[in-house]
Parts: sequence; C-alpha cells; structure tokens
Amino acid sequence: MSDELQFHSMDEIRAYIRQELERQLALERKKMGVWRTAKQGTLLVTLIVVYLQYYLLDIMYQMLTLPTIEVSVPVAKTPLKARS
Repeated sequence: MSDELQFHSMDEIRAYIRQELERQLALERKKMGVWRTAKQGTLLVTLIVVYLQYYLLDIMYQMLTLPTIEVSVPVAKTPLKARS
C-alpha cells in the first residue's frame, strides 16, 4: 500500500482540499475552545478578587472612620496600708 495520493479528476482534488481545510479548521476551533475557557476562567477569578478587595477596602475605611467612644470604668479603690 502506497502513501502517495492519487487523484483521477479535479473533483477528487477539490474534495481532498475541502476535507483538509475542514480538518484544520476543526483543530483550530478545538484549540481556541481551550483558550477561550482558560481566558473566561481567569477573568472570572480576577473579577472575584477585585470585588473582594473593593469590599474589604470599604469595610476597613468604615472601621477607621467610626467615631471614638470614651468609656469610663469605675474601679474600686484598694485600701492604703497603715504605716507603722
């Protein structure tokens, strides 16, 4: 069995070229599908991280801008020892 291609008419040549182009296009689509999935996953993770940073930064800002409250706590005096 020979590895050489043999064509007997122009229609066979056209059909072969069409099949090769379709095969190459299918391979490119498969590669692009993998990259598209990776790109979308990366963008989703980035969006989540950015949102969490924004949220945590806002929480930290709110905590820092809270007014201070002074609270006095009564403490019982300890009796002084008598000097001898």
